[in-house]
Amino acid sequence: MRRWLTLGWRLSAILHAMATVTVGLDLAAPGFGRWSIAGFAQGDSVVATDHGTPRQLPRLWLGTVVRGDLGKHARTVVDVRGIWGGPPIHPKGAGFVSWRDTFQDLSPAVELEEAYVEINAAPFSARLGKQKFAWGRLDITHAVDILNPRRFDDPFRIEPEDAKIGAPAAQLEYRVPGAAVVGIRELNAELIWIPWLVPFRFPLSDERWFPRSAGVPSSLDIPPGFFWIGSGATVTTQLHESNAPPALQVDEGSIAGRLSGTTQGFDWALLAYNGAETNPALALATQISAPLAQQKLARGQTPILSDLRQLEAQVELSPRYGRVAAGGGDVAFGVGGATVRAEMLYARNRLIPRRSDDLLTLANLRRSVCHDAACTGVTPLIAALLAGESVGVDLGELFVRRDTVEWGVGADYPIAGWVPLLQINQTLLLDDDDELLVPRVDTRLTLALRRDFLNEQLRFEVVALQGMPRSYTSGMVRWSYALTDAARLRWGYLLLAGTRDSLIGQYQDNDEAFLELRYTF
Repeated sequence: MRRWLTLGWRLSAILHAMATVTVGLDLAAPGFGRWSIAGFAQGDSVVATDHGTPRQLPRLWLGTVVRGDLGKHARTVVDVRGIWGGPPIHPKGAGFVSWRDTFQDLSPAVELEEAYVEINAAPFSARLGKQKFAWGRLDITHAVDILNPRRFDDPFRIEPEDAKIGAPAAQLEYRVPGAAVVGIRELNAELIWIPWLVPFRFPLSDERWFPRSAGVPSSLDIPPGFFWIGSGATVTTQLHESNAPPALQVDEGSIAGRLSGTTQGFDWALLAYNGAETNPALALATQISAPLAQQKLARGQTPILSDLRQLEAQVELSPRYGRVAAGGGDVAFGVGGATVRAEMLYARNRLIPRRSDDLLTLANLRRSVCHDAACTGVTPLIAALLAGESVGVDLGELFVRRDTVEWGVGADYPIAGWVPLLQINQTLLLDDDDELLVPRVDTRLTLALRRDFLNEQLRFEVVALQGMPRSYTSGMVRWSYALTDAARLRWGYLLLAGTRDSLIGQYQDNDEAFLELRYTF
């Protein structure tokens, strides 16, 4: 009962914060064309049902979109968002979100989501500026939507388009005339150049949505005789995040092409991509020191082997970048009242995660330190520790490169006011030889159901995902009620379960009830 009283108290605070909201503007002036200002204000709050996880503060979103004509054939769009509260637990300040950093801890924060100029001169159109792209036709979990990096500070409830991070890009589209002669309608050719990478956004280790797979245990015990000397040791660990911005080099940019059209009722697209990996990827760097030996040296004494019984490991987590070459396509068509959609993508050198625990096992530690069966590599390590130095230990890659095939097929069919959706996705690792968080064949079955009531004033939605062969589950049920044409109240529950050796199962302790209030103008 206390949790729901807390939820009600948070709702009243959100309502108070949103009591005064400006309305949208739409105006036209001679010589200036038409300009409009629109946006939204949203407050949301969660109640964690497992108190063993970090808390998440209530959050207020403010968004403003300005659209305007720059002439007969040109217009501009600027989308600015502000966020206050939410996942950051101990924000280090407030200000503008950096487009160079992966780990950021700002609240309140302001971000330029999109800002571009669009020129239309048929049959050509072009966009220049910070943009978001939407490739693919599936309703849930797109295989081919790989152009934009994403933020993962609240990965399950945030809307897919809100999760995307705009990329600086030049887009050129050509509507091919006369395509109907060969039986193709609306044939479009699209070319996109992204000169440099904007990195993904990742939660900090003290936040609610920091993944368990990237964490490290607080200590590690090394048994006596493990390295054939000494009486064993206890290694205490400290994890901290470090930003490593990607290079601002044109040759590190990305290029993508897409050809789309309609043929005999089939909407289809073929695409190719060569550029930066936009999925999140991380690297671990470990430095080991012996505080007892350092203390003795500071007193002018000589350390001995027994001073290595207590060691410290500084583990640095930083973003990792890679290059991907990919090709694929998508299709959508209607059959018997149902709508069927499908996507497929083949990609080389995707970065696939391992568990950090696998890098910190005694067996992997020995492989990292020893150079042969006699473990001769431990001698210079011990000598450096006794000399008071911090020694780097290469524990291996937290993310490994793999060629993949991802595909998905989904269909929806309205029945008596209900709209059920069934979708299957599969990821195939073509050269798997490690124990990764993604198995060699990862199959995900998704079932979604939606219905409107009270003349579309009330909407019920449920989405459930089941992974195989490793068992993991996610499910969300939510109700949305239109208080007015501009105000919407939404509440629901998020369920996460499954093996911790999976991307979703590692969040099994993060079940929550949530409440959202949104006002658009």
